Amino acid sequence: GLMNKHTGRLDRMLVDLLTYSRVGRMQETIQMDLQTCVDQVLEENPLPTNFGLMTDLAHPSITIGERDILTLFAALIGNAVKHHDKSVGRILVASELRDGRALINVSDDGPGIDPAFHARILQAMTTLRPRDEVEGSGMGLAVVSKIAELNGGSVRIGVSPFGRGTCVTVDLPLPN
Repeated sequence: GLMNKHTGRLDRMLVDLLTYSRVGRMQETIQMDLQTCVDQVLEENPLPTNFGLMTDLAHPSITIGERDILTLFAALIGNAVKHHDKSVGRILVASELRDGRALINVSDDGPGIDPAFHARILQAMTTLRPRDEVEGSGMGLAVVSKIAELNGGSVRIGVSPFGRGTCVTVDLPLPN
């Protein structure tokens, strides 16, 4: 059993490293509808029955690689579920324009992240809880950060509008 568990972890890490290495490669940068992207991610990775997802997409589309935006949403929505401390949860995916930039926010009502770790969790292979408590390679936010940086943007971790939890903001420039 332990051997199978460790083999599964190694397999997950290799898949996540491959995903990280493919960011920005072998795809065309096109106009992507954000609601369609969220719907596709949820179709491929359904939320647990006690989780709800709302969208508030004031800026409905963005120019980015198709695989990159799907990977970004899958990582952020997946993290909101995986790291939640309750069996019931809410996730909000929002977008807006601010100062000529597109902001994509994915917020949850989970336990939140201590501000002391905000910079650290964007690094590859970083987890804040032991892998025996939460399975993961520690690559999710590193992939999100790489996608943002490759597109001239950045990632910030903040407080969720739910009053508790985390808000991950991906700040991207608009194309000229």
